Amino acid sequence: NISHAIQLALVHDLCEALAGDITPYDGESEKDKHIKEDEAMNQICILFETEIGLPHIWKKLYSLWNEFEENKTKEAKFVRDLDKFD
Repeated sequence: NISHAIQLALVHDLCEALAGDITPYDGESEKDKHIKEDEAMNQICILFETEIGLPHIWKKLYSLWNEFEENKTKEAKFVRDLDKFD
C-alpha cells in the first residue's frame, strides 16, 4: 500500500525533532533510543491534543510511528529499508 508507506515515511522521524537523530554510532542502546524517541513522540502527540486541538490526529501519528518501530508490516519494512539508504 503505497499511500500507507508514504504516511509511515512522513511520520517515522517526527520524534527526532525533540529526541535528536540518534544513530548507531552514538553509543545509545536500542532500548534507550526507543525510550527517548517514545517520550518525544508522546510530547508531540500531546501538543496535537492540547495545544493544536486535534485529538484524533495524535492517535494516527503515534500509531504510524509505532508501526514503523515494530517493523512488522510490509510497508514498515519497505520504509525502514529506504531509511537505511540515508
